[in-house]
Amino acid sequence: MSCAVIDFDGTLASFPGGPEEFFSIFEKQGVSKRIVKESYEVVRESKGFSIKNLYDELKGKGFSLDKDILENEFTDRVKRDLSLYKESMEAIENIQKQGMPVVILTAGEEVIQKTKVAITQISYDELIIVPRAKEKVAILTTLLKKYGKPLFVFDNRADILDLMREEFQDSSDVVTAWVHRESSDFPKGQYEHIEVKDLSVNSIARVIT
Repeated sequence: MSCAVIDFDGTLASFPGGPEEFFSIFEKQGVSKRIVKESYEVVRESKGFSIKNLYDELKGKGFSLDKDILENEFTDRVKRDLSLYKESMEAIENIQKQGMPVVILTAGEEVIQKTKVAITQISYDELIIVPRAKEKVAILTTLLKKYGKPLFVFDNRADILDLMREEFQDSSDVVTAWVHRESSDFPKGQYEHIEVKDLSVNSIARVIT
């Protein structure tokens, strides 16, 4: 048996305006959009994104913020604005109909990620949450032992797929697919990955054969 391992943010679901859509909750408390964006990038790569981590980063820069208000407003934004890409639900269902388990492997703060996944009501066989995107690589070893090979990994970040390719050089073990949506600003990776524009039936067929 094998399984499909699918990222969540930017692959299955997104804020229509991207992460910048919730930067305004910090702007209302006196932080410029530029500083919020810079701090968000730092936190995402170093600790993994959460409102608490972004709050701590900005507090360290001298900003006085109300964390409770930030967390409540962010939760409201998630419930209101987060949405699946139009083909995501059908994509998961089609993969499962082939008898293949689907693992959603996502990075971020656990409570936030569980809330986001639950709101979308997306189907899955297993949900795994890691603090930072780079930590997805180690999870693949466990999944190979549990589900067998190959693992079909779909992610919108080619740099994370690069790390997987470095760790699992045998493409018969791990097949990497870069979901390069038009709205994505993540750059092309250093390694060759199967590039798809979405998770449509035709796109998935290029990866899972």
